[in-house]
Amino acid sequence: MKTWTYALAAGLIAGCTQGSTEPSDTRGSRPAEATTDAATPAVEAEDAGGGSTARLSAAFANLCATCHGAEGRGRASYPSLPGALDEAGYIARVRDGSDGMQAFDATLITDEELRSDYAWLTARGD
Repeated sequence: MKTWTYALAAGLIAGCTQGSTEPSDTRGSRPAEATTDAATPAVEAEDAGGGSTARLSAAFANLCATCHGAEGRGRASYPSLPGALDEAGYIARVRDGSDGMQAFDATLITDEELRSDYAWLTARGD
């Protein structure tokens, strides 16, 4: 268990390394028991006043928040999400990776989770 945890942490850190010439590819690297699905609990995000506004997927919290922040508002050189991308572009960017961001396949974050996260990210009104 510790080995898998360390490997996951190292993979996330490597995937968040800015300026990499080749994006990391972790497709299929997560064990089957850790795969997310619609039954995975979501993570509540808070508005500026501290109240719950909606829910982001647990996969977002585990995979995206490391670089983009718990509410996808961006950190350091990592952009706010979804940026100027439409829903299809957002899903494609997650699936294909880009500019040093690793690709995440459907075993790591489902299309349903991505659509739900996109809806919340665009509705938050930044």
